[in-house]
Amino acid sequence: MATFPFVVGQTDTLDPTIPRTPWDIVQLGQFTLPGISTVQVTRARKGIVKSPKNQNYATIKDSGLELAKISIINTIAFQSQMDSLEEILKFFDTQLGVKVTSKSRSGSSTTLTGFAVNHPALQMRGINSIYIEDIEGPTVQRPGFIQTTFKCIEVRNVKPTSTKKVDPGTSFAEGSTFTPQSPPAPPSQSNIVTGPKPIK
Repeated sequence: MATFPFVVGQTDTLDPTIPRTPWDIVQLGQFTLPGISTVQVTRARKGIVKSPKNQNYATIKDSGLELAKISIINTIAFQSQMDSLEEILKFFDTQLGVKVTSKSRSGSSTTLTGFAVNHPALQMRGINSIYIEDIEGPTVQRPGFIQTTFKCIEVRNVKPTSTKKVDPGTSFAEGSTFTPQSPPAPPSQSNIVTGPKPIK
C-alpha cells in the first residue's frame, strides 16, 4: 500500500470553511472519486475542407459532431483519500478502462459500453458514459497535494436507423377547405327569383 508523502492539517477531514458542491464530485463507474475533482469537456464538429475547383474559394462539408473529450482532474490531500484512489486505480488498470459486452449475433465482435459517469458539466452536455483512454498520475503538486488525471472519450450507443414511410397527409383535392363537400344547388326555376324586378 502506498504511503502518503505529506501531512496537510491535523485531522483526516475536509476543511469545514471550504464548501463542497456537486461540481467538486465525480461518480465514475461504481466509485465516487475522493477529494476534489474538476471536469473539462470539449466537443467539436468535423468539417471536411474541399479544394476549390474552378471557384475562388474552398468549400466545407459538415460531417457532424465528434465524440466529446473529457478530462477529470482529481486532487487529494489525505491518507484515506490516497487509499481510496489506489483501490480505484487498480480496478481501472485491471479493467483496461472500459467495459466490453459481447454481441449475441456475432461471437467475434464486441460492443464498448464504457463506464457510467455523473457530474453536472457532463449532464449539461448529455454525457453519461465514457471510455477511459489514459490515466496520468498520481503526481505530487505542491504544497502537499496529489493529482490524477483521467483522460476519457464519450461513449454513445449507436442505434440502427431505417427508412421510414412518410405519410403524405390529406391533399387539397380530398376534403380540404378549398374543395366543396357537397354539390352546389341547382339554379332556381322560379320567375320571382330569376325574373326581372318590377318597376316602381
